Amino acid sequence: MGRRANNNNIEYQSFKDRAAIYAAIESGDVDLVPEYAASGLEFLNGNAGKASADIEATMAAFSKELESNDLSAATASGAVDTNSLVVTQATADSGIVTISDLTEELRLGGPQDCPSNASCLPALSKTYGLDLSANFVPLDLGGPLTKAALEQGDIDVAVIFSTDATIADKDWVVLEDNKGIFNADNIVPVGTNAFITKHATLLDKVSAKITTENLTELNKRFDIDKDDADVIAKDFIADNDL
Repeated sequence: MGRRANNNNIEYQSFKDRAAIYAAIESGDVDLVPEYAASGLEFLNGNAGKASADIEATMAAFSKELESNDLSAATASGAVDTNSLVVTQATADSGIVTISDLTEELRLGGPQDCPSNASCLPALSKTYGLDLSANFVPLDLGGPLTKAALEQGDIDVAVIFSTDATIADKDWVVLEDNKGIFNADNIVPVGTNAFITKHATLLDKVSAKITTENLTELNKRFDIDKDDADVIAKDFIADNDL
């Protein structure tokens, strides 16, 4: 998207996993990728557990890992695509807008491994003092089962990725993670040193305009409204004077 803003041609490539992505950047086959800060850090450091909900600390550690691989990152955007707890607008209107507002009688729906996943039920218990295990409903990882259950009222809270298009489509609300149990998976441009240095100003301008909310709307246009990706990108550039 950033290179379109500068009237340059762009060629997209897809890869099966992060190992292939970083190999392509290091070989010079790819100039730039949109990465997730916390996930990228943990990939490069061998899952050393240095990522956190603090984007500044996460980016500082990530930048060091990139530097050791002769790569660079531009400024991270404010858009975060990570696990999140989501409620309907009606539930939010009742006063539940942060994770701290949750109470233990509420029904949480999420992936099968939530009871044992350190960033799911255990994190809610450890960090928020909130035990939702009694009413936990095992479903899927932010997929159709979880979304249908939330829409139909079979659960009160759902584990869904924070930029999922359905959130915008249904006017659902992502609860504020006010104590920071979810890592800072902010979207950040990563690429070769030469490319990032040359295009840093433009990349930073684009990143400054991307938020979790407008990225969710863009995802809705693509996934649900079936708008063309090129049209969505051009509209974003025009709407944000890029």
